[in-house]
Amino acid sequence: NSKSMHQTPLIIASHAKQLKTVEYLLSRDGILVNDRVHDGWNALMVACEVGSTSIVSALMKHPKIEVRIMRNNGYSALHQACLGGHNEIVQLLLPAMTTGFINLEGKDNQTPLSLAVWNNHSDVVNVR
Repeated sequence: NSKSMHQTPLIIASHAKQLKTVEYLLSRDGILVNDRVHDGWNALMVACEVGSTSIVSALMKHPKIEVRIMRNNGYSALHQACLGGHNEIVQLLLPAMTTGFINLEGKDNQTPLSLAVWNNHSDVVNVR
């Protein structure tokens, strides 16, 4: 995991919901899929925040993806998906999570589930 103050091409493409660009970048040798930028964001977290199920799916297929990376505030990709009410993305992430990580609190003491409840995303609360 490297950390940069600048955006990476993978993060930019994920934010813009450019699936073909993300797939191309993931096919390249040496792509650092877990690279993080200022405040700890990575491409998976960004894709979860913007609600791009197809990009999250593509990222999850990469053999080096790490779903348990946290931002500086203690939020993970799962926190971002729950915060946005993206239940399909939550379903993609859960199989790669441990119970302890699912219940992990950010620095504001919010778990992914509490963020979903706080933001009235009852559909996320019922994801299995």
